[in-house]
Amino acid sequence: MGLLPKVNPQRFRKFYIKQKGLGLTVTKSEELLVFFNFLQTDPDIQDIRWAAYMLATAHKETSCSFKAAAKEILPKQIPGYATAIPVKDTIGCRGPVNATYQNEYYGRGYVQLTHDRNYKAIGKAYGIGDALYINPDRAYEPAIAYFAASYGMRNGSYTGHSLSTHINGKHCNYKLARQIINGSNCDMEIAQIATRTEMLLRLCVK
Repeated sequence: MGLLPKVNPQRFRKFYIKQKGLGLTVTKSEELLVFFNFLQTDPDIQDIRWAAYMLATAHKETSCSFKAAAKEILPKQIPGYATAIPVKDTIGCRGPVNATYQNEYYGRGYVQLTHDRNYKAIGKAYGIGDALYINPDRAYEPAIAYFAASYGMRNGSYTGHSLSTHINGKHCNYKLARQIINGSNCDMEIAQIATRTEMLLRLCVK
């Protein structure tokens, strides 16, 4: 079991809703609890600061909704990005064996999983082989979306930067931790959310 079973989820949810500027409604907070449940049972999350930063990242990447089915806005804003490519379903996980689909690998899920190589890597790490690459919409499934967040952020799967790179026993830099997912994009905003989230988590320890 992870560290967070010591945190009262309902109390955390209540405090989170009351935080001005975070845009979390009562309805959205139900989605927050889904993500939080994964955190509570994740044996690899033993640092409350890791949990705070993961929550802050999911908050921003899902536009405050905490929905696993969050879809990236304007996926084709960069020329050549998320261009449809033909993918053959060699294992029949999506339909007839060897049927071909036009797949776009734009951002999906809690951390906006992008690029075909990442869909391949996360699917294999999750234990479903090429199924995620063949059917990228599976990244909207809560369990897979959470795995993409936890495994990818812990192992530096996306940029080479990991949670332990920026948040460890010696230091905690929530601003630089943004490099785990997306360079410096919104780094200060997410750092501020992470700082507030850490405070709330500590207040809700049973």
